[in-house]
Amino acid sequence: MSSLKRCHEHPERNVFAWCDHCNRPCCDECAVEIASEWLCERCKQRVAADVTAARPHGDALRASLVGAAGVVLGGLLLGPYALFRARASRDALDRAPWLRGRWLLRAAWVLGALATLQGLVWLLGMTLSRR
Repeated sequence: MSSLKRCHEHPERNVFAWCDHCNRPCCDECAVEIASEWLCERCKQRVAADVTAARPHGDALRASLVGAAGVVLGGLLLGPYALFRARASRDALDRAPWLRGRWLLRAAWVLGALATLQGLVWLLGMTLSRR
């Protein structure tokens, strides 16, 4: 019974959490929380490898697409929204460094800023032409 309350990798340590993937007991050194799940070192590496091989982070992709649409459509609304989505994506990528999509994030920042600037120039031009 006492072996159930000991870490799988460090038998001298007490259990801090149970791995949500393989159900192994982990001490506070072995357990890591990822996306509201506790993982052991082995499962963490497996999940990281799966995620790294996956497609880019969805928020970064959406933000760059919205930014590009904003540039094409003169997006005074789409540009700031792309910047907002890029910020959310940056926060997610900072919390989970194994996720892909940093180049999309950079593109979203540039396209969102360009679309916003383009929209502001258009608005200024419309305002000045009415005078």
